[in-house]
Amino acid sequence: MGLARAVSGQRVILIVALYMRLKLRESPTFENIQREEQEEERESLRTVISHSWRTILAGIGVRMAENGGSSIYQVLAISYIVNTMGLPGLWGTVALITAAMVGGFTVPIAGRLSDRFGRIKVYRTFAILQGVTAVPVWYVFSMGRPLPAIFALSVALGVTTWGMFGTQAAMLPEMFGARHRYMAVSLAREISAVIAGGVTPLIGSCIIRWVAIQHPGMAHPGQMAWLPISAYVALLAVTTVGTTLFIPECRNRDLLDPHDIL
Repeated sequence: MGLARAVSGQRVILIVALYMRLKLRESPTFENIQREEQEEERESLRTVISHSWRTILAGIGVRMAENGGSSIYQVLAISYIVNTMGLPGLWGTVALITAAMVGGFTVPIAGRLSDRFGRIKVYRTFAILQGVTAVPVWYVFSMGRPLPAIFALSVALGVTTWGMFGTQAAMLPEMFGARHRYMAVSLAREISAVIAGGVTPLIGSCIIRWVAIQHPGMAHPGQMAWLPISAYVALLAVTTVGTTLFIPECRNRDLLDPHDIL
């Protein structure tokens, strides 16, 4: 009965999503470029990379803190506080839901701030905040206390990580010119998803396992993993902050300019 209800619910979600996609209009920029390309050969992957490889690398770099942090705090942190520190699984779920609620406010606020003060400046600020809070957040996780852990995850995931996410939605497309935007953004996002988000939980799990082997007599053998993991989070943040120093502000870029190809 439970499985049947789940399948039925998925079908409803699929129908709603399909309806929304069919009714959703493309952006004026995309429609304009699409009309022009009806009489032109579509840009090849090689052309996109040859013209925009520096910006693609920059797009990968700015996502290291956001995508890596998202994986760390949504997957690894919950596993750490539950499996390593011994909190009941319910507290992990509550912490994640609370962080999501905070993120629901952070994302639009971050987008609004980027409209006013600039994409790069706001994105860099949230990345710095993620790096600065990495050590205290993971130290709180290592205490094994539910309420402080919920608060720490709300700050780390709900504010710092999703603050970058809220800015990124406008920043990434504006980093690329009209001709290469669609493919270049896709490359930057998908490659960074593998490098940052894909391997991060694995690296964190290996750290916890290694620390647990070194401290077999402790009540929580993997507890001290909080320190190298926080250093890893800080490293991701430093990578992103450093990348933003080489990206010009893109807030006022003309997205309709077909001659802007970089």
